[in-house]
Amino acid sequence: MSNDPRFELLSSIYDEMVFQDHYRHGELLIKNETILENLKTCLTDVHTFGLSTLTDIEELKVNDKILLDRGEPLPRIGYFNINFKDFLTNMNLVKFPKKNFYFLEDKLSSLDPDIEQIEYFKRYKAILDFINEVLIPSAIYFDKDFQTLIYLDNKKLEIPVKYDFDDLMSLDMDLLLKLREYFFEDTHKEQKLSIISESVKNICSAVSKNFRFKHILENLGDLKRSFDNGYKLFVASFSYEKIKDETESAKIEEMTKIHKVISDVQNHILGIPIATVVVGTQMKIIAPNTGQFIINTCILLGALFFTLLVSFVMNNQKDTLNIIKLEIDRKKDLIEKKYASVEEIVKPDFENLYKRINFQKNILSAVIWIVWLGFIATVLAYFILSFN
Repeated sequence: MSNDPRFELLSSIYDEMVFQDHYRHGELLIKNETILENLKTCLTDVHTFGLSTLTDIEELKVNDKILLDRGEPLPRIGYFNINFKDFLTNMNLVKFPKKNFYFLEDKLSSLDPDIEQIEYFKRYKAILDFINEVLIPSAIYFDKDFQTLIYLDNKKLEIPVKYDFDDLMSLDMDLLLKLREYFFEDTHKEQKLSIISESVKNICSAVSKNFRFKHILENLGDLKRSFDNGYKLFVASFSYEKIKDETESAKIEEMTKIHKVISDVQNHILGIPIATVVVGTQMKIIAPNTGQFIINTCILLGALFFTLLVSFVMNNQKDTLNIIKLEIDRKKDLIEKKYASVEEIVKPDFENLYKRINFQKNILSAVIWIVWLGFIATVLAYFILSFN
């Protein structure tokens, strides 16, 4: 805000005046030399300060009471309004004034530190913050010349920024602050602006153009509810995608481990038909002086060792699957604790993992049964061929 010394000089005179006739005239008691000097400065430059009197300036002295005519001072000095209502009527309602201002009725200026504590002024600054931090960024365009927010829906939606003193004083400050608080952080800011834009369009589309901004201020509760609902949908969608991504990563990682359980023992599994061929071709009926009995016995012992080895390896892999299942349980519990109410989201993926583990266990169990059945067949063949 600019600080023109002429503003302070004129304000010091207004502070001492008793205004009359709608602030067009006023009496001034010259209490001291400072007031006298300031008054003479103002009266000698009527064009700049707007003050005039019928009294001869040279005859003025301390303790004199004179009648002053108040005209409008040059705008570059600052803004001089009757009161705050008059200020709102004549000022830009979007940006805080760059020049100093003075309220004749209250004898209050922007240089007075107490102005920040006045309720109407706090509300004025709050609504400016709301306009500049929330509404303007959410609009597709802001027409500075006409102070109009422009949104695009099925057609262009124009919202002229118009409000008065009564609108300010009836404003729900708590709701206004809560709406602003959504935009204090940059997290999801673009999405938030898009959501508030839709909310503004929803509550203003059926209202006539010149009353739309007033309607927003009167219905901040509806605006907040609309925003809350839209943001909840966005967060739910965002969380869903994040949870699905995390679940898919866990699923792929654990599925790889499950498949590796079988690939690690596939050589043992492929060895079963080879062993069957060996037993079927090498075990024969015992003939005198051929040593076939020893050969059959060695084959039987080899089949036993092979069966025991395969059973051990398969059971070891089943234990590995149990460990993988425990890891899956841990990740499932972790995701469910991290994200509330996601059971229906993660359940199908983890159920597929559990089914895959059970399927792999069944394969390993089947392999064990097959090798033992093969060994039993080998024993039967051994006794039939060796003791026929």
